[in-house]
Amino acid sequence: MRTTMSYLAGTLVPKAADGSDVVNAGTTNSYQGVTRAFNRMVIRFGGVVVEDISYYSDVLAMYYSTLPETRRKVLKALEGFGDTGAWKNGKRKWAHALMSSLFVTDQSLPLVLIQSGGIAIELFLAPASELFTSANVAYYEIQQPSFRWMGITPDPSYTIALRSAVSSAGRSAFIHFQKLHFYPSNGNGSQTLQIQVPIGQVSSIASVDTVFWDETSYADRTKDKYLRFHSANLVDFRIENNGTSQPSQLSFKYEGGLDPEVVLLGLLSSSGNIYTMDRDVSLQDNFETSSFRIGMNFQSSNELAGTGLSTLGASSPFLTITTTHSAVVPPTTRILTVATVDALIEFRGAEIAISEIS
Repeated sequence: MRTTMSYLAGTLVPKAADGSDVVNAGTTNSYQGVTRAFNRMVIRFGGVVVEDISYYSDVLAMYYSTLPETRRKVLKALEGFGDTGAWKNGKRKWAHALMSSLFVTDQSLPLVLIQSGGIAIELFLAPASELFTSANVAYYEIQQPSFRWMGITPDPSYTIALRSAVSSAGRSAFIHFQKLHFYPSNGNGSQTLQIQVPIGQVSSIASVDTVFWDETSYADRTKDKYLRFHSANLVDFRIENNGTSQPSQLSFKYEGGLDPEVVLLGLLSSSGNIYTMDRDVSLQDNFETSSFRIGMNFQSSNELAGTGLSTLGASSPFLTITTTHSAVVPPTTRILTVATVDALIEFRGAEIAISEIS
């Protein structure tokens, strides 16, 4: 399977309480489009869970918020991204490229080695109130969902040799990917937070990102949950592990928006190049109140997989993100930290094993 030539497609139909299709000029939906409906994605190879992205719509929101304008225009046509009236005329077809490193990375998945059960993709749907901000939609249906992909057929002798080597010759085949870990927490009612991330003993953390939002404000259906990540009056932050601080002996400054360093760091983490980042990334309007995040990449695009931040041998299994704020962060502030860790899929005989690189 050619991963970067694959996508999920279907038709989303908004429904009224009586079961009729909703066709109404007053129907409004999340700025995020159809993907706001996908709150969890699980990928299995046979019976083995390869990825379980339990905050899938929020991961997409974090990624989409810094996309360049050219990509946003494509997503508007495919997913309704940026169009809050995408379903005012009723049902609409959509197509979505899955946001998993297995599919984002240009590689071929060896279907011949996935002998039992094939590849299964499960999407768990959110309530209608997550996708539709108008109350006239009681529920929705996803009709005719399909996963479409390009297959590559190698020389038969290569396929036979590969399968023989793995199934009977005692050898293994490996695929690198990046696994996401999620750590939810809450504000503590003070102006200083120590966000403990129990990452454990891993050899390569590629990146860490953290977002804040107010739980009570977004209990209101009319408020778009895509546009909820705010700065929490951030002054500065740093990331620490095993006595080492990132950045060394300093903190990244934001000062309530007066210092551009945190914003620059976020854009650089998405782009990897300060000279071309204007082509690679852009900022969502009102980003400080709608799509703000803090974080750091520990592995550049020029480095090999497995060269990120190591916690092997650390006296503590935690990463600590220390933040200071100009006002208290109340317990109603929800905090989500996403850590990206390098991992391997190993095909060994009839078995499939997942390991985080060590």
